[in-house]
Amino acid sequence: MLKTSSPENFANKKPGTCFLFFRGISKSRVFYLCSELNSTNSLRQKGWFHMRKRWVKGVVGVMILCIGFVVIPAGIEAKEARRGQDIERFSHTARDVNFFIRLAPGATFPTEIRNHGEATVEKDFWIAETPVTYELWYEVKQWAKDNGYEFVYPGREGSSESRGERPTDRRKEPVTEVSWYDCVVWTNALSEFLGFEPVYTQNGEIIRNATEIFYADVEVRDRGGFRLPTSHEWELAARYKGSESSHGAIQYPKHSGKFWTPGNYASGATDEYRNRLATGEAAWYVANSEDSTRAVGQKPPLGNWLGLFDMSGNVSEWCFTPYDAKRILRGGSWNYSSPQLAGFSLQVGFVRSIAPSYAVPLIGFRVVRTDL
Repeated sequence: MLKTSSPENFANKKPGTCFLFFRGISKSRVFYLCSELNSTNSLRQKGWFHMRKRWVKGVVGVMILCIGFVVIPAGIEAKEARRGQDIERFSHTARDVNFFIRLAPGATFPTEIRNHGEATVEKDFWIAETPVTYELWYEVKQWAKDNGYEFVYPGREGSSESRGERPTDRRKEPVTEVSWYDCVVWTNALSEFLGFEPVYTQNGEIIRNATEIFYADVEVRDRGGFRLPTSHEWELAARYKGSESSHGAIQYPKHSGKFWTPGNYASGATDEYRNRLATGEAAWYVANSEDSTRAVGQKPPLGNWLGLFDMSGNVSEWCFTPYDAKRILRGGSWNYSSPQLAGFSLQVGFVRSIAPSYAVPLIGFRVVRTDL
């Protein structure tokens, strides 16, 4: 079937369809547009195909019409549509607020921006599809305060001015301005609320007071409750591609059939972080956030290959892993770096650390649970 269309409408068409388009060109040259299709994701990023220009001589000083056609292969969009579909998914509910978790398989994978390192996560683990939203934070915190838990900070509704108040129409944005200590206490509260055994203890007692934690004394008693991810768990979930080898994926270990996102890509992106179109499709960051957090679950549009959203951008995420007296942050945020360095912190291999008491509107967290 042949349809007329403009290049700007390509991204909305179904795979396997031919398109005829017309474009007016002036001056002394005519562009004959030929497709160089790399992926359907390219279409979404740029609005239409990367085109190679061919000069056609002999037309001078007139407005003419240039005609060409392209075909979108059905298999490319089908691959993208499968993102996360083969990954086990489970839902939890806290006071009418639902959240979803995905099962990440333990594996050995490359680390660091240049992929020179290696890490192994021994056990499968469940990881939340999105960062903790303000509405989920608020509901669990209200229950926790009624059951002997105390927090340092009340939590902020994304980058809004609402702190500790009832959720508004921005409830789906990530909770921010929470310290690492608050996250430790909140995950214990979430575990207890949902009927799991809390993970974090101090001197053998369940940690319920964020104002009394000494970071070096926090013990992990993992019997399947909710907790913060380790830095390696976070990176595995951000890089995972399973058997999908597209967009520069790294096969690791060699000949294993397991593929991973390169360390200089945002999670779920189709190219390195300096490609603003590819990165903007995968993450909210300084180049496209309009100086605000955003509702979770939008980027990448189909999630990464585990079906996770906002692993890069929106908010940086606390990890449990210590670095000297600090704790590791991963993922980059909506306004972390200058326009000159836009996207640098979004790289899945990028690691930074900060004091556990730090609480700003750039930082949130997501939860994980060991698959016992």
